Amino acid sequence: MSRGRLGRRAGAAPLMWLLVWFVLTRLGVGWLLSSPAGERQRRLGGLGNAEFSQLVTMWDGQWYARIASYGYPLPLPLDEFGAVEQSEWAFFPLFPLLVRVVMAFGLPFWVAALTVNLAASATAAWLAYRLFAARGGASASDRDRDDRHDRDRAGRHRKAAAVAVGLWLLYPASTVLQIAYTEALALVLVLAALTMIHRQRYGIAVVLVLVLGFARAVAAPLAFVVVVHLVIRWRRERREPTEGHPAGHARAWWFSGLALLGASVVAGAAWPVLVGWLTGRPDAFLAVQATWGQRPDRGPFLPWWGWLSWEYGTPVALAWAVGLVVVCASMLTRYAAWMPLELRAWGLVYPLYLFAVTAPSTSMIRFLLLDVPVFGVLTAVLIGDPRRGRLRRWWPVGPVLCLPVLAATVYWWTTVVLVFSPPMDWPP
Repeated sequence: MSRGRLGRRAGAAPLMWLLVWFVLTRLGVGWLLSSPAGERQRRLGGLGNAEFSQLVTMWDGQWYARIASYGYPLPLPLDEFGAVEQSEWAFFPLFPLLVRVVMAFGLPFWVAALTVNLAASATAAWLAYRLFAARGGASASDRDRDDRHDRDRAGRHRKAAAVAVGLWLLYPASTVLQIAYTEALALVLVLAALTMIHRQRYGIAVVLVLVLGFARAVAAPLAFVVVVHLVIRWRRERREPTEGHPAGHARAWWFSGLALLGASVVAGAAWPVLVGWLTGRPDAFLAVQATWGQRPDRGPFLPWWGWLSWEYGTPVALAWAVGLVVVCASMLTRYAAWMPLELRAWGLVYPLYLFAVTAPSTSMIRFLLLDVPVFGVLTAVLIGDPRRGRLRRWWPVGPVLCLPVLAATVYWWTTVVLVFSPPMDWPP
């Protein structure tokens, strides 16, 4: 087969190929959970027979099962000395609420949770594909200036989008997309919000951001995305005024944009404030989080620097700091330029936000699943820039060579990090 034909066949109907790949990867992860991970868990003990249903609901899944079945405890659970204990109040309510709705059809928690997350992960993959394929630029006005008949360029973006999402589906912690965790649902809301911001549909974005505030603690960094979007739009419209709009158009979109910015801030605080009101203790959410070692009051980045320096030495801590800067700065390079501005802004701020507010833990691998834009950068490195000229003639080869490596990381995370090693172990 010629090199050109190889590229054409791999790029035909990218969304169809992506759907097939989604099904294959989810079946593969299901096999990992039911066979290698289950067998290793049975050897280690600590989880009964380590059935598939138990692996789907272990770790945080147990807390979500309690919330879905019994709700949140009142009053706030305290130990015999009056100190706050670990409890359901550390976990956001949207995911267990949706699972409870599905459970109303007579399904057990593990089936309902699996159903919700498979639907959410499929939706997230589709949204990511659509956003990657948006042909870059900061907003809809950029697309208006593009040549609408440039089918080749649009086709390159679709191919690149499918590759980026396909690689993301083999992220090491992608197993959480089909167990009782909130990453899949949160990512749906993040990607939907980024899409609406990109399309300048601020009203819908406000609703999505507010809902996100009850799904996971990732609404706050969207404020940075909104600021970047508004500044770029303001500069563009100041330089090139949009014709055909009424005199109050600029004032109206500024008002809507600022409302979206405010919604991002409100969403970041909504659940902690509600927990404080419901329990009668204003700091209840932070106090419960502290029982898991989450202490934002210790300062941004310092816990990670201190832990890495103490555990592995200063050179490793320096390598971590440099690596974090490189990953974030990659969103400013030509390899990221093919992605929409909002996606690049998210890819820049989200890792910084995570390391600034979370304590050192193996859970960071799981948290970074939401950093989808990094796979857009990797895609451009592997296959070329979809904005210019043609993709490399052998463009499918690079991504295919990455698949065994990524699959090995999924195997490692599922059979080592996810599996519980008694009597004590780091959470996944």
